[in-house]
Amino acid sequence: AWRASTGHGTPGTANSARASDPAPVIVGVEHAPVVPAPVEDVLVTASITDERAITSATLFWRADGAGGNPAQLAMADDGLNDDGVASNGVYGARIPARPDRTIVLFWIQATAQGGQTVTAPANAPSPSFLYQVESTGPDQIRPMYRVIMTGANLQSLRTRGAGSNVLL
Repeated sequence: AWRASTGHGTPGTANSARASDPAPVIVGVEHAPVVPAPVEDVLVTASITDERAITSATLFWRADGAGGNPAQLAMADDGLNDDGVASNGVYGARIPARPDRTIVLFWIQATAQGGQTVTAPANAPSPSFLYQVESTGPDQIRPMYRVIMTGANLQSLRTRGAGSNVLL
């Protein structure tokens, strides 16, 4: 997998970030439905690739504000779990239905045959991928945009200075 070179580049030589056996790559992380109802499980899929075999792919998740360890689900590329065709590099797992207004944090960890491990997003669980469970309301004529953030980030946004440029 490509990584940015450190310093001022390495023209004519191997990239300074080159690894002889790099970690797997996780891309195309999606969840469906985008805005789940309280009765709907959420399918999380991602494309996971490596030049060696992927030995495990795990979906970690928890409700925002829940303490303790996150729940773990094995992700499969077997074609039986709405992950598409078997052995196509797309892995999937389902997060069980959650109550209305629950914000769910999730992230993925993959390990390749050589033992290299990668997490998406990097440095998860902070940051994490997020979605919010919501009962459907009346149809909207205009598009609705949602900003979903954890309770901790919302509290930080409410209590910091109005001119703060600190990223959440």
